[in-house]
Amino acid sequence: MDIGFPGIYLYFSLYQIGFFFIGLYFAQKGFTFSNGIIALVCALFYAGYISLCLIGHELLLLMFIAGFSAIYVLMYLCEKLEKIKFSDKIAWLGRNSMNIYILHAPILVVGRAVLKRYLISIPWLYVFVLSIGAIIIALLVSNLIIKKIKILNLLLFGAKK
Repeated sequence: MDIGFPGIYLYFSLYQIGFFFIGLYFAQKGFTFSNGIIALVCALFYAGYISLCLIGHELLLLMFIAGFSAIYVLMYLCEKLEKIKFSDKIAWLGRNSMNIYILHAPILVVGRAVLKRYLISIPWLYVFVLSIGAIIIALLVSNLIIKKIKILNLLLFGAKK
């Protein structure tokens, strides 16, 4: 089902929402992701899954397990990042992650069109520039414009302030 803009599909968003609710559940239960051995196994499984996808073997069950594996690894890394020197800046980025998540897709659509047509043909550089650009632009738009307009802030971020 290809509903949406090029590169943004309804089925992909619905696939992600399940993980969002599972994460909320685990967060409320106080679940921690501190086991390094489990994180390593999850990272290796995820890398194996990506390798299978690259050669054309994509299985739904493996995709589901790979999703949980990626979540565990990311949560493990987040718990470790909490203890480093720049944790306050990382925490600020985390508090703004929903802003980035909501706004990044339209930015990527426009950025993809511009970069493909005019600037970059090296794939890794293309992904790097798009990723960093989408994060920076989303943060600027959300903090300088949307959060200052009450109705937009409520509609896009659910915030009443």
